[in-house]
Amino acid sequence: MRGIFEGVRVVELAEGIAARYATMFLADHGADVVKLEPVGGGGAAGPEAGDPGLQTVDRNKRSVAVVTAANRRRIDVAGLAGQAADLVAGADLVVTDGPGEAAELRRHAPGAVIVAMPPWGEHGPLVDAPGTPDLVAAVTGMYWNQQSYQEVPVHLVVPLVAYGTGVLGAMAAAAGLVARERQGAAPTYEVSWVAGSASLQLEQFRAGDVVEERAGSAPMGSKGRVPVYRLFEASDGKWFFLACGTPRFYERMLGAIGRADLVGDPRLPGPPWGLVDLEAIAFIVPILEEAFATKPRDEWLAVLAGADVPAQPVLTREEFLTTSVAAANDLDVALQHPHLGEVRMMGLPVVFEAAPGEVRRHAPLVGEHTEALAAEGARRPGAARGQGGPPLDGIEVLDLSSFIAGPVVSRHLAMLGASVVKVEPPTGDPFRAFGPPFACWNHGKRSIVADLTTAAGRELLHRLALRADAAVENARPGVAERLASDADTLRGLNPSLVYLSSTGYGDDAGMAPAP
Repeated sequence: MRGIFEGVRVVELAEGIAARYATMFLADHGADVVKLEPVGGGGAAGPEAGDPGLQTVDRNKRSVAVVTAANRRRIDVAGLAGQAADLVAGADLVVTDGPGEAAELRRHAPGAVIVAMPPWGEHGPLVDAPGTPDLVAAVTGMYWNQQSYQEVPVHLVVPLVAYGTGVLGAMAAAAGLVARERQGAAPTYEVSWVAGSASLQLEQFRAGDVVEERAGSAPMGSKGRVPVYRLFEASDGKWFFLACGTPRFYERMLGAIGRADLVGDPRLPGPPWGLVDLEAIAFIVPILEEAFATKPRDEWLAVLAGADVPAQPVLTREEFLTTSVAAANDLDVALQHPHLGEVRMMGLPVVFEAAPGEVRRHAPLVGEHTEALAAEGARRPGAARGQGGPPLDGIEVLDLSSFIAGPVVSRHLAMLGASVVKVEPPTGDPFRAFGPPFACWNHGKRSIVADLTTAAGRELLHRLALRADAAVENARPGVAERLASDADTLRGLNPSLVYLSSTGYGDDAGMAPAP
Protein backbone atom coordinates (compact mmCIF):
# COMPACT_ATOMS: atom_id res chain seq x y z
CA MET A 1 0.00 0.00 0.00
CA ARG A 2 1.54 3.30 -1.12
CA GLY A 3 -0.30 5.38 1.48
CA ILE A 4 -3.51 5.80 3.44
CA PHE A 5 -5.02 7.99 0.69
CA GLU A 6 -4.31 5.57 -2.14
CA GLY A 7 -7.25 5.54 -4.57
CA VAL A 8 -8.34 9.09 -3.66
CA ARG A 9 -8.42 11.62 -6.52
CA VAL A 10 -7.80 15.22 -5.49
CA VAL A 11 -8.15 18.20 -7.81
CA GLU A 12 -6.25 21.31 -6.72
CA LEU A 13 -6.87 24.87 -7.95
CA ALA A 14 -4.39 26.90 -5.96
CA GLU A 15 -1.92 29.75 -6.26
CA GLY A 16 -0.77 30.20 -2.68
CA ILE A 17 1.41 28.00 -0.52
CA ALA A 18 -1.32 27.09 1.99
CA ALA A 19 -3.58 25.00 -0.25
CA ARG A 20 -0.60 23.45 -2.03
CA TYR A 21 0.92 22.49 1.32
CA ALA A 22 -2.39 20.92 2.39
CA THR A 23 -2.58 18.72 -0.70
CA MET A 24 1.12 17.84 -0.36
CA PHE A 25 0.27 15.82 2.76
CA LEU A 26 -2.34 13.89 0.77
CA ALA A 27 -0.01 13.34 -2.20
CA ASP A 28 2.80 12.17 0.10
CA HIS A 29 0.47 9.47 1.36
CA GLY A 30 -0.85 8.08 -1.87
CA ALA A 31 -3.54 10.45 -3.14
CA ASP A 32 -3.57 11.22 -6.85
CA VAL A 33 -3.38 15.01 -6.69
CA VAL A 34 -4.03 16.74 -10.00
CA LYS A 35 -3.18 20.42 -10.27
CA LEU A 36 -5.36 22.39 -12.69
CA GLU A 37 -3.06 25.19 -13.85
CA PRO A 38 -3.73 28.11 -16.17
CA VAL A 39 -1.49 28.08 -19.21
CA GLY A 40 1.28 30.55 -18.45
CA GLY A 41 0.29 30.64 -14.79
CA GLY A 42 2.39 30.20 -11.69
CA GLY A 43 3.12 26.48 -11.90
CA ALA A 44 6.41 24.81 -11.13
CA ALA A 45 7.70 25.31 -14.69
CA GLY A 46 6.99 29.03 -14.66
CA PRO A 47 8.79 31.92 -12.96
CA GLU A 48 8.66 30.16 -9.58
CA ALA A 49 10.38 26.98 -10.83
CA GLY A 50 13.49 27.66 -8.81
CA ASP A 51 11.68 28.25 -5.51
CA PRO A 52 12.60 25.24 -3.36
CA GLY A 53 9.51 25.72 -1.22
CA LEU A 54 7.20 25.30 -4.21
CA GLN A 55 9.19 22.31 -5.39
CA THR A 56 8.41 20.77 -2.01
CA VAL A 57 4.70 21.57 -1.75
CA ASP A 58 4.02 20.48 -5.35
CA ARG A 59 5.90 17.17 -5.22
CA ASN A 60 4.14 13.89 -5.94
CA LYS A 61 1.43 15.69 -7.96
CA ARG A 62 0.34 15.73 -11.59
CA SER A 63 -0.48 18.81 -13.66
CA VAL A 64 -3.07 19.57 -16.33
CA ALA A 65 -2.91 22.79 -18.32
CA VAL A 66 -6.15 24.76 -18.70
CA VAL A 67 -6.37 27.45 -21.36
CA THR A 68 -7.45 30.77 -19.85
CA ALA A 69 -8.13 34.25 -21.13
CA ALA A 70 -5.09 36.42 -21.74
CA ASN A 71 -3.45 37.77 -18.56
CA ARG A 72 -5.81 35.78 -16.31
CA ARG A 73 -3.96 34.17 -13.41
CA ARG A 74 -6.84 31.98 -12.22
CA ILE A 75 -9.02 29.45 -13.97
CA ASP A 76 -12.63 30.56 -14.46
CA VAL A 77 -14.38 27.86 -12.43
CA ALA A 78 -17.80 29.11 -13.50
CA GLY A 79 -16.87 28.35 -17.10
CA LEU A 80 -15.15 24.99 -16.58
CA ALA A 81 -15.47 22.77 -19.61
CA GLY A 82 -13.85 19.82 -21.31
CA GLN A 83 -11.10 17.94 -19.52
CA ALA A 84 -10.99 20.36 -16.57
CA ALA A 85 -14.72 19.95 -15.93
CA ASP A 86 -14.43 16.16 -16.21
CA LEU A 87 -11.56 16.08 -13.72
CA VAL A 88 -13.49 18.16 -11.18
CA ALA A 89 -16.60 16.03 -11.67
CA GLY A 90 -14.59 12.87 -11.08
CA ALA A 91 -12.77 14.07 -7.98
CA ASP A 92 -13.23 12.75 -4.46
CA LEU A 93 -11.84 15.99 -3.07
CA VAL A 94 -11.46 19.48 -4.55
CA VAL A 95 -9.23 22.09 -2.91
CA THR A 96 -9.31 25.75 -3.96
CA ASP A 97 -7.90 28.99 -2.58
CA GLY A 98 -10.06 31.35 -4.66
CA PRO A 99 -12.79 33.22 -2.79
CA GLY A 100 -16.28 32.40 -3.98
CA GLU A 101 -15.17 29.38 -6.01
CA ALA A 102 -16.51 26.65 -3.72
CA ALA A 103 -20.15 27.16 -4.73
CA GLU A 104 -19.29 27.04 -8.43
CA LEU A 105 -17.17 23.93 -7.96
CA ARG A 106 -20.05 22.25 -6.13
CA ARG A 107 -22.14 22.53 -9.30
CA HIS A 108 -19.51 20.52 -11.16
CA ALA A 109 -18.76 18.07 -8.33
CA PRO A 110 -21.93 17.36 -6.31
CA GLY A 111 -20.40 14.27 -4.69
CA ALA A 112 -16.96 15.63 -3.80
CA VAL A 113 -15.58 16.96 -0.55
CA ILE A 114 -14.67 20.62 -1.16
CA VAL A 115 -12.16 22.50 0.96
CA ALA A 116 -12.09 26.25 0.32
CA MET A 117 -8.93 28.03 1.52
CA PRO A 118 -9.29 31.73 0.56
CA PRO A 119 -7.00 34.23 2.33
CA TRP A 120 -9.71 36.30 4.04
CA GLY A 121 -12.51 33.74 4.14
CA GLU A 122 -15.77 33.76 2.19
CA HIS A 123 -17.41 36.65 4.06
CA GLY A 124 -16.50 40.10 5.28
CA PRO A 125 -15.00 43.32 3.92
CA LEU A 126 -11.68 41.80 2.81
CA VAL A 127 -13.04 38.86 0.79
CA ASP A 128 -11.82 40.24 -2.53
CA ALA A 129 -8.73 42.02 -1.19
CA PRO A 130 -5.29 40.80 -2.22
CA GLY A 131 -3.95 38.30 0.28
CA THR A 132 -0.46 37.12 1.15
CA PRO A 133 0.74 35.30 4.28
CA ASP A 134 2.48 38.51 5.38
CA LEU A 135 -0.65 40.64 4.99
CA VAL A 136 -2.72 38.16 6.99
CA ALA A 137 0.00 37.90 9.67
CA ALA A 138 0.01 41.69 9.94
CA VAL A 139 -3.76 42.02 10.29
CA THR A 140 -4.19 39.12 12.73
CA GLY A 141 -1.66 40.35 15.30
CA MET A 142 1.10 37.85 14.60
CA TYR A 143 3.74 40.52 13.94
CA TRP A 144 2.72 42.64 16.89
CA ASN A 145 2.85 39.65 19.21
CA GLN A 146 6.59 39.08 18.67
CA GLN A 147 9.04 40.42 21.21
CA SER A 148 11.29 43.39 20.51
CA TYR A 149 13.32 45.86 22.52
CA GLN A 150 10.97 48.62 21.41
CA GLU A 151 7.20 48.72 21.11
CA VAL A 152 7.26 47.79 17.40
CA PRO A 153 6.01 44.81 15.37
CA VAL A 154 8.48 42.24 14.05
CA HIS A 155 8.35 40.71 10.57
CA LEU A 156 8.69 36.91 10.42
CA VAL A 157 10.80 35.43 7.63
CA VAL A 158 9.01 32.06 7.68
CA PRO A 159 5.45 32.26 6.22
CA LEU A 160 3.88 30.71 9.29
CA VAL A 161 0.36 31.72 8.25
CA ALA A 162 0.67 29.64 5.07
CA TYR A 163 2.00 26.59 6.86
CA GLY A 164 -0.50 26.80 9.71
CA THR A 165 -3.35 27.09 7.22
CA GLY A 166 -1.95 24.22 5.18
CA VAL A 167 -1.95 21.89 8.17
CA LEU A 168 -5.54 22.87 9.00
CA GLY A 169 -6.51 22.37 5.37
CA ALA A 170 -5.01 18.88 5.28
CA MET A 171 -6.88 18.03 8.47
CA ALA A 172 -10.15 19.35 7.01
CA ALA A 173 -9.58 17.35 3.82
CA ALA A 174 -8.96 14.13 5.75
CA ALA A 175 -11.98 14.79 7.99
CA GLY A 176 -14.14 15.40 4.93
CA LEU A 177 -13.08 12.09 3.42
CA VAL A 178 -13.95 10.39 6.72
CA ALA A 179 -17.42 12.02 6.65
CA ARG A 180 -17.83 10.89 3.05
CA GLU A 181 -17.07 7.31 4.00
CA ARG A 182 -18.92 7.16 7.32
CA GLN A 183 -21.91 9.42 6.61
CA GLY A 184 -22.24 9.37 2.83
CA ALA A 185 -21.79 13.15 2.94
CA ALA A 186 -20.07 15.52 0.54
CA PRO A 187 -19.28 18.48 2.82
CA THR A 188 -17.82 21.86 2.00
CA TYR A 189 -15.34 23.18 4.58
CA GLU A 190 -13.77 26.62 4.75
CA VAL A 191 -10.20 27.02 6.06
CA SER A 192 -9.17 30.65 5.59
CA TRP A 193 -5.67 31.95 6.09
CA VAL A 194 -7.12 34.05 8.91
CA ALA A 195 -8.14 30.81 10.63
CA GLY A 196 -4.68 29.40 9.98
CA SER A 197 -3.13 32.37 11.73
CA ALA A 198 -5.53 32.03 14.65
CA SER A 199 -4.67 28.33 14.98
CA LEU A 200 -1.04 29.30 15.62
CA GLN A 201 -2.07 31.86 18.24
CA LEU A 202 -4.66 29.92 20.20
CA GLU A 203 -3.63 31.39 23.54
CA GLN A 204 -3.84 34.95 22.15
CA PHE A 205 -7.18 34.49 20.35
CA ARG A 206 -9.49 34.40 23.32
CA ALA A 207 -12.33 36.56 24.60
CA GLY A 208 -12.92 37.84 28.10
CA ASP A 209 -9.32 37.74 29.32
CA VAL A 210 -8.97 37.49 33.08
CA VAL A 211 -5.25 38.31 32.97
CA GLU A 212 -3.60 41.62 32.17
CA GLU A 213 -2.50 41.90 28.53
CA ARG A 214 1.27 41.92 28.30
CA ALA A 215 3.15 44.77 26.66
CA GLY A 216 4.49 44.40 23.14
CA SER A 217 8.06 45.21 24.19
CA ALA A 218 10.39 43.14 26.34
CA PRO A 219 13.58 44.03 28.25
CA MET A 220 15.36 41.06 26.65
CA GLY A 221 14.09 41.88 23.18
CA SER A 222 14.07 39.07 20.66
CA LYS A 223 15.94 36.74 23.01
CA GLY A 224 12.65 35.94 24.76
CA ARG A 225 10.29 37.28 27.39
CA VAL A 226 10.79 34.76 30.20
CA PRO A 227 14.33 34.86 31.68
CA VAL A 228 14.69 31.08 31.90
CA TYR A 229 12.95 30.27 28.61
CA ARG A 230 15.06 32.16 26.07
CA LEU A 231 18.22 32.44 24.01
CA PHE A 232 21.65 32.70 25.63
CA GLU A 233 25.14 33.39 24.24
CA ALA A 234 28.03 31.28 25.53
CA SER A 235 31.68 32.32 25.88
CA ASP A 236 32.55 31.19 22.33
CA GLY A 237 29.92 33.44 20.77
CA LYS A 238 27.62 30.52 19.98
CA TRP A 239 23.97 30.53 21.04
CA PHE A 240 21.67 28.02 22.67
CA PHE A 241 18.05 27.99 23.83
CA LEU A 242 17.25 27.26 27.46
CA ALA A 243 13.73 25.89 27.98
CA CYS A 244 12.94 25.70 31.68
CA GLY A 245 9.19 25.29 31.29
CA THR A 246 8.48 23.70 34.69
CA PRO A 247 9.54 24.50 38.27
CA ARG A 248 11.57 21.29 38.37
CA PHE A 249 13.61 22.25 35.29
CA TYR A 250 14.08 25.74 36.73
CA GLU A 251 15.45 24.40 40.00
CA ARG A 252 17.76 21.94 38.23
CA MET A 253 19.12 24.75 36.06
CA LEU A 254 19.94 26.88 39.09
CA GLY A 255 21.80 23.93 40.57
CA ALA A 256 23.71 23.38 37.33
CA ILE A 257 25.04 26.96 37.30
CA GLY A 258 25.92 26.84 40.98
CA ARG A 259 23.08 29.06 42.18
CA ALA A 260 20.83 26.62 44.01
CA ASP A 261 20.65 29.31 46.70
CA LEU A 262 18.16 31.15 44.49
CA VAL A 263 15.53 28.40 44.72
CA GLY A 264 12.62 29.89 46.63
CA ASP A 265 14.13 33.39 46.64
CA PRO A 266 11.26 35.87 47.22
CA ARG A 267 12.75 38.19 44.58
CA LEU A 268 11.88 35.50 41.99
CA PRO A 269 8.15 34.84 42.45
CA GLY A 270 6.25 32.13 40.60
CA PRO A 271 9.03 30.57 38.52
CA PRO A 272 9.40 29.85 35.72
CA TRP A 273 6.49 31.55 33.94
CA GLY A 274 5.85 34.11 36.63
CA LEU A 275 9.26 35.70 36.14
CA VAL A 276 7.99 38.52 33.94
CA ASP A 277 7.97 41.26 36.57
CA LEU A 278 10.54 43.90 35.65
CA GLU A 279 12.23 43.71 39.05
CA ALA A 280 12.57 39.92 38.82
CA ILE A 281 13.96 40.22 35.29
CA ALA A 282 16.44 42.90 36.33
CA PHE A 283 17.65 40.65 39.14
CA ILE A 284 17.93 37.24 37.44
CA VAL A 285 18.96 38.13 33.88
CA PRO A 286 22.48 39.43 34.69
CA ILE A 287 23.10 36.38 36.88
CA LEU A 288 22.19 33.98 34.10
CA GLU A 289 23.91 35.85 31.29
CA GLU A 290 27.14 36.17 33.27
CA ALA A 291 27.03 32.48 34.21
CA PHE A 292 26.46 31.23 30.67
CA ALA A 293 29.21 33.53 29.36
CA THR A 294 31.82 31.61 31.37
CA LYS A 295 31.96 28.45 29.21
CA PRO A 296 31.67 27.47 25.54
CA ARG A 297 28.26 26.38 24.32
CA ASP A 298 29.05 22.67 24.06
CA GLU A 299 30.28 22.58 27.64
CA TRP A 300 27.10 24.21 28.88
CA LEU A 301 24.94 21.88 26.85
CA ALA A 302 26.74 18.91 28.40
CA VAL A 303 26.31 20.32 31.91
CA LEU A 304 22.63 21.04 31.39
CA ALA A 305 22.00 17.63 29.79
CA GLY A 306 23.64 15.99 32.79
CA ALA A 307 21.21 17.85 35.04
CA ASP A 308 18.25 16.91 32.76
CA VAL A 309 17.60 20.55 31.88
CA PRO A 310 16.13 21.25 28.41
CA ALA A 311 18.61 23.13 26.24
CA GLN A 312 19.60 22.85 22.56
CA PRO A 313 22.02 24.68 20.25
CA VAL A 314 20.85 27.37 17.87
CA LEU A 315 21.81 26.11 14.40
CA THR A 316 21.54 27.28 10.84
CA ARG A 317 19.38 25.12 8.59
CA GLU A 318 22.52 23.86 6.88
CA GLU A 319 23.95 22.82 10.25
CA PHE A 320 20.68 21.17 11.26
CA LEU A 321 20.67 18.96 8.17
CA THR A 322 23.97 17.43 9.32
CA THR A 323 22.55 16.39 12.71
CA SER A 324 21.48 12.95 13.84
CA VAL A 325 17.93 14.29 14.31
CA ALA A 326 17.63 15.17 10.62
CA ALA A 327 19.19 11.86 9.54
CA ALA A 328 17.13 9.65 11.84
CA ASN A 329 13.90 11.28 10.71
CA ASP A 330 14.77 11.32 6.97
CA LEU A 331 14.20 15.06 6.82
CA ASP A 332 16.57 15.66 3.89
CA VAL A 333 15.61 13.95 0.62
CA ALA A 334 16.66 14.54 -2.98
CA LEU A 335 14.74 14.32 -6.26
CA GLN A 336 15.92 14.75 -9.83
CA HIS A 337 14.16 17.55 -11.70
CA PRO A 338 14.34 17.70 -15.53
CA HIS A 339 15.22 21.41 -15.49
CA LEU A 340 16.78 22.03 -12.10
CA GLY A 341 18.80 18.86 -11.59
CA GLU A 342 18.98 17.60 -8.02
CA VAL A 343 16.48 19.32 -5.73
CA ARG A 344 16.75 18.76 -1.99
CA MET A 345 13.72 19.12 0.22
CA MET A 346 12.03 18.16 3.48
CA GLY A 347 11.12 14.50 3.92
CA LEU A 348 7.77 13.27 5.23
CA PRO A 349 6.52 15.36 8.17
CA VAL A 350 3.96 12.68 9.08
CA VAL A 351 4.78 8.95 9.01
CA PHE A 352 2.19 6.19 9.31
CA GLU A 353 3.46 2.85 10.58
CA ALA A 354 1.73 0.49 8.15
CA ALA A 355 1.80 2.82 5.14
CA PRO A 356 4.58 5.37 5.70
CA GLY A 357 4.17 7.30 2.44
CA GLU A 358 6.89 8.31 0.01
CA VAL A 359 8.51 11.29 -1.72
CA ARG A 360 8.53 9.72 -5.17
CA ARG A 361 8.18 12.38 -7.87
CA HIS A 362 9.38 15.92 -8.57
CA ALA A 363 6.95 18.82 -8.81
CA PRO A 364 5.28 18.66 -12.22
CA LEU A 365 5.89 20.99 -15.12
CA VAL A 366 2.78 22.96 -16.05
CA GLY A 367 0.58 20.66 -18.12
CA GLU A 368 3.03 17.77 -17.91
CA HIS A 369 0.26 15.19 -17.48
CA THR A 370 -2.51 16.71 -19.61
CA GLU A 371 -2.35 14.05 -22.31
CA ALA A 372 -1.85 11.14 -19.89
CA LEU A 373 -4.90 12.08 -17.86
CA ALA A 374 -6.96 12.57 -21.00
CA ALA A 375 -6.03 9.05 -22.06
CA GLU A 376 -7.18 7.66 -18.70
CA GLY A 377 -10.74 8.73 -19.45
CA ALA A 378 -13.50 9.93 -17.18
CA ARG A 379 -13.59 8.87 -13.54
CA ARG A 380 -16.75 8.38 -11.51
CA PRO A 381 -16.45 8.88 -7.76
CA GLY A 382 -18.72 7.15 -5.25
CA ALA A 383 -22.13 8.62 -4.53
CA ALA A 384 -22.25 11.17 -1.71
CA ARG A 385 -24.53 14.12 -0.98
CA GLY A 386 -25.13 16.81 1.59
CA GLN A 387 -23.10 18.58 4.25
CA GLY A 388 -23.48 15.85 6.86
CA GLY A 389 -22.79 16.27 10.56
CA PRO A 390 -19.55 16.74 12.50
CA PRO A 391 -17.11 14.50 10.61
CA LEU A 392 -15.67 12.81 13.70
CA ASP A 393 -18.96 12.39 15.55
CA GLY A 394 -18.87 9.08 17.43
CA ILE A 395 -15.05 8.88 17.47
CA GLU A 396 -13.54 8.48 20.96
CA VAL A 397 -10.04 9.82 21.64
CA LEU A 398 -7.79 9.43 24.67
CA ASP A 399 -5.54 12.44 25.23
CA LEU A 400 -2.48 11.28 27.18
CA SER A 401 -0.49 14.39 26.32
CA SER A 402 0.50 17.54 28.16
CA PHE A 403 1.91 21.02 27.53
CA ILE A 404 0.92 22.35 24.05
CA ALA A 405 1.59 20.23 20.93
CA GLY A 406 -0.24 17.06 21.91
CA PRO A 407 -3.23 18.83 23.50
CA VAL A 408 -3.70 21.00 20.41
CA VAL A 409 -3.90 17.86 18.24
CA SER A 410 -6.77 16.45 20.27
CA ARG A 411 -8.33 19.90 20.62
CA HIS A 412 -8.69 19.98 16.83
CA LEU A 413 -10.18 16.48 16.88
CA ALA A 414 -12.74 17.66 19.44
CA MET A 415 -13.50 20.66 17.20
CA LEU A 416 -14.36 18.16 14.45
CA GLY A 417 -16.80 16.30 16.67
CA ALA A 418 -14.69 13.65 18.42
CA SER A 419 -15.30 12.85 22.08
CA VAL A 420 -11.92 13.56 23.71
CA VAL A 421 -11.06 12.44 27.23
CA LYS A 422 -7.95 14.07 28.70
CA VAL A 423 -6.18 11.68 31.07
CA GLU A 424 -4.26 13.63 33.71
CA PRO A 425 -2.10 12.72 36.71
CA PRO A 426 -3.32 13.74 40.18
CA THR A 427 -1.28 16.96 39.89
CA GLY A 428 -2.86 17.78 36.51
CA ASP A 429 -1.27 18.84 33.26
CA PRO A 430 1.68 21.10 34.23
CA PHE A 431 0.37 23.79 31.90
CA ARG A 432 -2.89 24.20 33.84
CA ALA A 433 -1.00 26.98 35.59
CA PHE A 434 -1.37 29.03 32.40
CA GLY A 435 -5.09 29.50 33.01
CA PRO A 436 -6.85 30.91 29.92
CA PRO A 437 -4.19 29.65 27.42
CA PHE A 438 -4.56 26.13 28.85
CA ALA A 439 -8.30 26.38 28.23
CA CYS A 440 -7.63 27.34 24.61
CA TRP A 441 -5.29 24.36 24.07
CA ASN A 442 -7.79 21.95 25.65
CA HIS A 443 -11.12 23.33 24.50
CA GLY A 444 -13.94 20.82 24.02
CA LYS A 445 -12.52 17.96 26.09
CA ARG A 446 -13.50 16.09 29.22
CA SER A 447 -10.92 15.26 31.90
CA ILE A 448 -10.33 12.36 34.25
CA VAL A 449 -7.58 11.73 36.79
CA ALA A 450 -5.65 8.47 36.50
CA ASP A 451 -2.39 7.93 38.34
CA LEU A 452 -0.59 5.74 35.82
CA THR A 453 2.18 5.02 38.31
CA THR A 454 -0.34 2.80 40.14
CA ALA A 455 -2.02 -0.43 39.11
CA ALA A 456 -5.46 1.11 39.63
CA GLY A 457 -4.67 4.04 37.33
CA ARG A 458 -3.32 1.79 34.60
CA GLU A 459 -6.36 -0.49 34.88
CA LEU A 460 -8.66 2.51 34.39
CA LEU A 461 -6.71 3.63 31.31
CA HIS A 462 -6.82 0.14 29.83
CA ARG A 463 -10.60 -0.04 30.26
CA LEU A 464 -10.93 3.24 28.39
CA ALA A 465 -8.56 2.03 25.66
CA LEU A 466 -10.80 -0.95 24.93
CA ARG A 467 -13.49 1.32 23.49
CA ALA A 468 -11.33 4.18 22.17
CA ASP A 469 -10.69 4.83 18.50
CA ALA A 470 -7.50 6.85 18.94
CA ALA A 471 -4.93 7.93 21.49
CA VAL A 472 -2.47 10.85 21.51
CA GLU A 473 0.71 11.11 23.57
CA ASN A 474 3.79 13.34 23.51
CA ALA A 475 5.99 12.11 26.35
CA ARG A 476 9.69 11.44 26.08
CA PRO A 477 10.51 8.02 24.59
CA GLY A 478 10.32 5.37 27.30
CA VAL A 479 7.86 7.23 29.53
CA ALA A 480 4.73 5.71 27.96
CA GLU A 481 6.25 2.24 28.24
CA ARG A 482 6.90 2.74 31.96
CA LEU A 483 3.30 3.86 32.45
CA ALA A 484 1.82 1.04 30.31
CA SER A 485 0.29 3.67 28.01
CA ASP A 486 2.48 2.93 24.98
CA ALA A 487 1.29 1.83 21.54
CA ASP A 488 2.18 -1.85 21.97
CA THR A 489 0.30 -2.11 25.27
CA LEU A 490 -2.84 -0.22 24.22
CA ARG A 491 -3.01 -1.79 20.77
CA GLY A 492 -2.50 -5.17 22.34
CA LEU A 493 -5.78 -4.51 24.13
CA ASN A 494 -7.46 -2.83 21.15
CA PRO A 495 -5.81 -3.70 17.80
CA SER A 496 -7.92 -1.16 15.89
CA LEU A 497 -6.67 1.77 18.01
CA VAL A 498 -4.97 4.60 16.08
CA TYR A 499 -2.03 5.74 18.21
CA LEU A 500 -0.28 9.08 17.59
CA SER A 501 3.11 9.63 19.20
CA SER A 502 4.43 13.18 18.88
CA THR A 503 7.85 13.19 20.52
CA GLY A 504 10.24 16.10 20.43
CA TYR A 505 12.98 14.51 18.35
CA GLY A 506 11.16 11.76 16.45
CA ASP A 507 13.06 8.59 15.64
CA ASP A 508 16.49 9.75 16.83
CA ALA A 509 17.28 7.20 19.53
CA GLY A 510 20.29 9.21 20.64
CA MET A 511 18.00 12.11 21.59
CA ALA A 512 15.49 9.93 23.44
CA PRO A 513 16.72 10.98 26.92
CA ALA A 514 16.65 14.70 26.04
CA PRO A 515 13.73 16.79 27.33
